[in-house]
Amino acid sequence: MISHCNKVKKKIAFFGLSTAFDYYQVGGTESFIRRLSMELCQNEFSVFYILYGFNESKTMNISSSLILKYYKNIEDAFNEIDKKYDHVVTIYLPLIDRIKYANYRRKKLCTKFHLIFFSWPDSLVKRTLYFSEAKIFFKHTNVSDSQRTVNLRFLSALENPEKLFSTNGFKS
Repeated sequence: MISHCNKVKKKIAFFGLSTAFDYYQVGGTESFIRRLSMELCQNEFSVFYILYGFNESKTMNISSSLILKYYKNIEDAFNEIDKKYDHVVTIYLPLIDRIKYANYRRKKLCTKFHLIFFSWPDSLVKRTLYFSEAKIFFKHTNVSDSQRTVNLRFLSALENPEKLFSTNGFKS
């Protein structure tokens, strides 16, 4: 039997534009990601924030299991993701960066990519396009909204992504 001390921690990264979310910003998205990060750290994960759009690259250790990594541009952030994360959870990206990211992800077959929606347009047409884009660009990826992932089902989905979805969409 493997002892608790010998377990290899899974590495999860929260990825996005620095102006969209950060550990030190105040807001709904930031609060949700901080709480989720703390829960993941307590459940044998190493959590990383990979944020781009800063004036300089730097790393800050919040704890041994929670590390913030800041980069100047998205390409530098991609180089960090190349260091092998088990899961990368995407928060907010501008359209041009979403296209670059979609092309980048196609090369990363071993990494599981996820997307969390925190809001979406009121217009049915725009909302349909928004979710369609996610299904196209995040093929083989969990597409979740924050209302449905604020519980332990998200942690379970990290281990078994197929359990999060039924054939008709979200399980109730």
